[in-house]
Amino acid sequence: MGVKVECCNCGEVFGIPPIDDISEGEGCTLDCAHCGDLLIIDDGVIKDFHKHINEGCPEWPADGKNTGFVEID
Repeated sequence: MGVKVECCNCGEVFGIPPIDDISEGEGCTLDCAHCGDLLIIDDGVIKDFHKHINEGCPEWPADGKNTGFVEID
């Protein structure tokens, strides 16, 4: 069935088909289907990943500059 969420950065709505409730995705990261920004599900809320990490670790750049990623299929 899926869940519809709103990107916290661009405001566009998109679906997350594999889950039926936002709580099922807790802690997961995803890319906005519209703007491509990296997001995270935290406490049932869609947040900007880099800003979220920066809040707990100021050494992490809030804009995500000079960071990388590992993709696991």
